[in-house]
Amino acid sequence: MAIALLTAASACVLTWALHHPVYRSQAQVLVNPSVTSGGTAVLPNMESEQEVVLSGVVTSSAAEATGTSVAQLQQNTSVTIPPDSTVLVIDHTSTTASGAQRAAQALAEAYASYRAPQAAIVSAATMPPSAIQPNYVLNGAAGLAVGLLLGIGSALLRDRLDDRVRGPRDLVQRTDLPLLATVPLTAADAASADDQPVVLAAPRSGTAEAYRMLRGKIHRAAQGGDAGPSVVLICSPARDDGAAHVAANTAAALALAGDKVLLVEADLRSPRWAEMFAVPADGGLGAVLAGRVAVADAVRTTRVPNLLVLPASTDIPSAPGELFDEEAVQAFLSAVPADVDHVVVVAPPVLRAAETSAVAAHAQLVVLVVSTGSTRREDVRAATRELADLPPRLLGGVLCQLDRGRRHRGDLDASGPAPSADAGPNGAPPGGGGNGARPPEDHTRVPRAGQPGARHPE
Repeated sequence: MAIALLTAASACVLTWALHHPVYRSQAQVLVNPSVTSGGTAVLPNMESEQEVVLSGVVTSSAAEATGTSVAQLQQNTSVTIPPDSTVLVIDHTSTTASGAQRAAQALAEAYASYRAPQAAIVSAATMPPSAIQPNYVLNGAAGLAVGLLLGIGSALLRDRLDDRVRGPRDLVQRTDLPLLATVPLTAADAASADDQPVVLAAPRSGTAEAYRMLRGKIHRAAQGGDAGPSVVLICSPARDDGAAHVAANTAAALALAGDKVLLVEADLRSPRWAEMFAVPADGGLGAVLAGRVAVADAVRTTRVPNLLVLPASTDIPSAPGELFDEEAVQAFLSAVPADVDHVVVVAPPVLRAAETSAVAAHAQLVVLVVSTGSTRREDVRAATRELADLPPRLLGGVLCQLDRGRRHRGDLDASGPAPSADAGPNGAPPGGGGNGARPPEDHTRVPRAGQPGARHPE
């Protein structure tokens, strides 16, 4: 629409700037029949009289009266004959209204004088009230039509050349991926590592509600599975399009519902959860897969009840994918504490890292995170094909709609976050105070089986 309006405005401006106004004035002359010597009336030959008006005899006299050239008068004058009449209609155009009137009147008078008394002026030339050219309305309409064509063409061309996902309908129709939830994600969220999950920071926001809807779908899909915790893999197709934030909020939402959740950061290339959940980063998943640390020593508790976190690691090898061999991943999952209900794993993009497929081979459910204006449709289709050959069920996609203009999410209730059953006094997160201050950090590790108490990190 913007292109159409711009083109129409440009057409009007160019018409005004490049074209001089044109005015037309008209005079009418009646040619009476001639009478022979015998008294017989002979009708005039109007075609001949039409030529006489533009002949040099008439135009030279009119040119002298108006101070213009004969050639200019002949070029800008037209003579027409109404059907079944003996009237000559003399039209003259000029760049000024007075010039058009003066020339049309001069031509009519010169012809009437030349054919007197046979010819007589029946309608004198009048001052034209407005220009006949340029036609701003017509040119604007033409510009609008051209603009609409250009707008439609550019939209089709953009759709053909730009393969990025644009919205929920586009995701479902163009990739055949079921849509589980749509969550707003600001550019600051995508780049930040220290923000706490939105289900804790703004439990009444639309974003938090979207994660609760996602939690319900995962809950229903995980029911009736094999004994032991359900393993849910959350990843993106070809780039990090918010998978870490989706995984953190999903795990927190599951934990707030009463399930014991272990959040695993399998994206060793972009670790961020140690800072987000304020837990030590040393001895994380990388050390567990390498066999240097036991799972029970690596898992950290958090301020969120029922939520455990296994961060990536601090000593990440140059080729993290080498750590995710079949035996190491299987040994890690076998050592997960028995009271855990869900293991939520975030992994690198499916098409960029080999370890994602290695983890997916041991998962029950996979959630693909897609970002509007960033994720390509072909990457979604390619990731879907890649995961289709693996055992887990591809549950669907979560669409992160990037909002670069806002920093905070809008609450469903403008009065602010409401306390929930899991919240502390005054709506604070569990374990925190009621004045918005962050609660004391708890860096305790989950004790080994048979070992009393928890051991604090050194």
